[in-house]
Order: sequence, then structure tokens, then C-alpha cells
Amino acid sequence: AGASLTGGNFWQGAVTGLVVSGLNHAMHSGGDDGDIDPPTKKGKTASGEYYGGDGSGSFTDNLHRIIYETDQWNPIALAWDGIEAKITGSDRFGNPVSGFHSSVKICSAIPIGKFMGPTESLLGHIFRDAAGHVNPASMASKMRYMNLFKNVISKPNNLVPTVNSSARAAGILTYEQTFRNGNTVWVQTFKGQIRNGGVNLK
Repeated sequence: AGASLTGGNFWQGAVTGLVVSGLNHAMHSGGDDGDIDPPTKKGKTASGEYYGGDGSGSFTDNLHRIIYETDQWNPIALAWDGIEAKITGSDRFGNPVSGFHSSVKICSAIPIGKFMGPTESLLGHIFRDAAGHVNPASMASKMRYMNLFKNVISKPNNLVPTVNSSARAAGILTYEQTFRNGNTVWVQTFKGQIRNGGVNLK
């Protein structure tokens, strides 16, 4: 129930996601005393992740599974899981979540404009030890660079010809901006989404 189900509008998707997350929360709630029953660890997805159901195939079990799968595209639910993992080391369903992945889940709830969600594969491609790239250690530093890249592509005058002919034919756009220190920040996008970027040092 993310933005993809609401015409790509982030905030509409977030509201829809909040409703679905609320339903998921309610399914784990106890009686009037407000106690929360811990999610069962019996049912697992095909990829081996707990989803909160009992694996029986009943209506309730299938509903748990549907909500779990939907939550993987729900920015509110992802942020919720990320915060939970920061505190306990696992998501709401008992699946272990690393510090890196919990940060990714939290960041996915932040609208960053022309920026594809910061998946591990995307970040690994952009931030690496290679010529023209930067490789900051912390997620906070990575997000600061992503905001810098966003700023660079927001200025039409920064658009330059894409050198690689194959990339150019595929629709990759290249942006460059040189700063006072002589360093040039470069960013490549595809259909408005940041796909690559880095800094060419003076």
C-alpha cells in the first residue's frame, strides 16, 4: 500500500501505508488492557522471513502474510521496523535486522525528490572505492551526499552531454557542477531517478 498504489504520490502512499500499518498493529493487539501479543515465529515466507502468521494457511494467517508483503513497499511500516530494529535488533516480526538495514528502512520514509529509494545495491554502486566516487562510512554522510546530488540535478544548467554512447542511447542524463574548491560533483539519472554519482577531485 505504498506510493505505487496511489499514482506515485508519496504522501498519499504514506497515508495509505499508515492505515495498513495500523491494521497490522491491531492484529497483534490484545484485549482492552492494551497488551501487545508478541508476533508468532512459526510462519515463514518463501525467503525464510517471519511474517507474523502461524503458517496454517487460514484466513488470518494469509492476511498476516499479505500485510507483511505489502509493508515491504510501505514507507511508514519500513520506518517503524527500522526504529524497532534500532532498539531491539529485530523488526516487529522477530526478523534480525542489521544496523545498516535499519537505517535504510528509516531513510525510505523520507521523501528525497528525484531519488530512487536508497537500497543497499544502489548505495553500494554509488558509494565505493573507485576513481570519481566517494565512500563515506556512515549512513548520515551518504544521505548528505544524496542531498547534494539532488541539488546538482535540480539545476537545468548543470545538464551536460552523457559521454558513454550506450548510456546516452539508454536515456541516462548526466549533470555536473564545479564548486569553488575546484572539485566537480557529477550525477547520472534515469527517468528522474539518481542512479550514479560522485566527485572528481581537482
